[in-house]
Amino acid sequence: MFEKILSKLWKKDITPPKKESNAGATDLSSQEQDSVSFSPQWMDATDTRNPFGIPGCDCFAYTQSLRSTTTQENVESYFRLRGDFGQRLIGQFPENYISIPCSLEYPYAGEIADGALFKSQAMEEKWDIYLYESKIYFCRSWTGLLVYVAEIEFNDGKVRIQKIYAPHEIAENDTEYAVRQVDYLKKDHLFRSVEPHPLPKNFPLDLDKIAAFSFSQYGSKCCFATYEDTINFQRPPRRDI
Repeated sequence: MFEKILSKLWKKDITPPKKESNAGATDLSSQEQDSVSFSPQWMDATDTRNPFGIPGCDCFAYTQSLRSTTTQENVESYFRLRGDFGQRLIGQFPENYISIPCSLEYPYAGEIADGALFKSQAMEEKWDIYLYESKIYFCRSWTGLLVYVAEIEFNDGKVRIQKIYAPHEIAENDTEYAVRQVDYLKKDHLFRSVEPHPLPKNFPLDLDKIAAFSFSQYGSKCCFATYEDTINFQRPPRRDI
């Protein structure tokens, strides 16, 4: 199921981590050092290395070590879209969409002008996000593909999302994942808050697949994948280690 979704919405764009020279540093071979340095790791909630206090896959070293590769066509599309401010999206919806009622709420102060809220600065950043006429449009940065539309309203010092439009292929068996992904993109990309990112509920518990899926979704922006509730997540107090 997930391979089908990825093949349609996201291109294969991963190159292996770059090897670093550690000659004489340890008794490990260079291949073993690379494996230790970049391999994703599962962390339990009680792991003292875990800054989030929920179980999940630490893929930070992995996602930071990768560089995107793709066809010349996609490269040209990406750089052409750096000059796109999203007006083409006004009134548009994802292909074959379903609507999902939700209740997401965030602090809000001041005014937000229509236009680009987040523009990818490198091919390892996978999303462009725009606001027009009280709708937020979430697009893939390489292709401009519209993945989510969120209806928003501003009042009482808060911004609220009460409905999301998502592709049927993503949301048909897991509407919660679509909502959690929109919530993550808003917190991480717009509020610039380092957050755990969501996994679909039936995604296989395979660390390599989780890390590759995470990079395909968020590139270098993500660090920690989890099956847990990321919407109501509260960062635990800082631990003394």
